[in-house]
Amino acid sequence: MYKENKIVAAVVFALFAVAGVAAFSFKSTAKIFPIFCCVLGMVCSAALFISVVTKEHKAKPVFHAKAVDAQTRKKMIIMVALIAAYVILISLIGWTVSSLLFMLAVSLYMGVPGMSRKKIVLISVAVIVVYYLIFKSFMNINLPTGLLF
Repeated sequence: MYKENKIVAAVVFALFAVAGVAAFSFKSTAKIFPIFCCVLGMVCSAALFISVVTKEHKAKPVFHAKAVDAQTRKKMIIMVALIAAYVILISLIGWTVSSLLFMLAVSLYMGVPGMSRKKIVLISVAVIVVYYLIFKSFMNINLPTGLLF
């Protein structure tokens, strides 16, 4: 288990390092927060690595994640696919439509106890309209547009 935790810590550290280097290409003030987050992530993953090495040296047990059942694994894979589709669709059809489709897909797939499909659709549309108004009208932020919006 020590080996797996060290590998995870090293991979996460590398991912944050790559993202941090990529963040340096942002404009002057826009890169501050992403770089901060990446450095924080690198510090946390380094701390995890050091913790695992220390526990291994002292022969103390480390965290052991429980196995995920097949149904939960399937839900996780579908959610990752939905998120990937959402990211791709933002540039193709715009933020408004892709966000509405994503919100509907996640809500309908995961299910909301005690809520009808009609209510899910109405709430999704209302939330997207409110977000759109907040970003566009109040904050004057241009949302990504695509073929539709």
